[in-house]
Amino acid sequence: MQEVPAPNLRLAVNSNLGVNDKLIQKLIDMSNTLDIKEFDLYTSCEAFGIQAEYIRHGLVWDVWRNNLVRMIEEGNFRQIICMMTINSLCLYSITEFMDDMFVLKEKYGMNKPGIDLNILRWPAFMSPLNLPDTEKKKLHKKLADWYEIKKDHPLMMDHEKAQIERLIDYIEVVDQGHVKTEDDKEKHFHDFKSFYEQHDARRGSDFRKAFPDPDLLKWYDAIEVDQSIPDVEVNDGRITHFESGEYEPDIGKPKDLPPAIVERNKKQSKVKWQKIL
Repeated sequence: MQEVPAPNLRLAVNSNLGVNDKLIQKLIDMSNTLDIKEFDLYTSCEAFGIQAEYIRHGLVWDVWRNNLVRMIEEGNFRQIICMMTINSLCLYSITEFMDDMFVLKEKYGMNKPGIDLNILRWPAFMSPLNLPDTEKKKLHKKLADWYEIKKDHPLMMDHEKAQIERLIDYIEVVDQGHVKTEDDKEKHFHDFKSFYEQHDARRGSDFRKAFPDPDLLKWYDAIEVDQSIPDVEVNDGRITHFESGEYEPDIGKPKDLPPAIVERNKKQSKVKWQKIL
């Protein structure tokens, strides 16, 4: 791309903004030197501070935010969009996060950064619906109150308003996002705690430190995890077991196809194709 100008090209890059300074600088340099029409940058976050670090394991909040500011100040991007994956835990600091993004908007402009809210539906135990009703009502009110104050902000784009309103309605109105996967709330509550207990055990994180809300912890502590689930030893990713016997490819083996398909294949095999070019 450096060797061949592309003045009509629109380029979009997705970065977690957590890489080393050399790569960050390389991206900034490319944004300033590539001969293209438009360059957009996408990154991801949806919570604030320590809660963002817990939800997106490996993210360091200060590094992420500092690199975001560097991209805005030093890069040459048409827009920088922060993609927010709306899950249950991010609701505890989503308004603080959006406040921080508006601090940047007020300094740098409407779309630096813009925000894009996408509701998580799978796995169901991470869904924003997978909280007890008392917590959902509390968090719904916090978000709705925030939006009531912020909705007329001159730097809030129409699609941001629509997505925030959709989330407010979703939390309030929808009880089960997808019946086939969310009809057993007790199971998802169990999976919620089981997952985050293992998250802490395996990654050295601390759910209680990241989410000290007393109501959340009271509910969390009341969930009983099925301890009969066997522990599986974690390895470095190598294959530890193999199927016995010799591999036999499926190519050439007869397949049980529906009669209509068999008949169609017979007819096609008799067709004589003529080259026209």
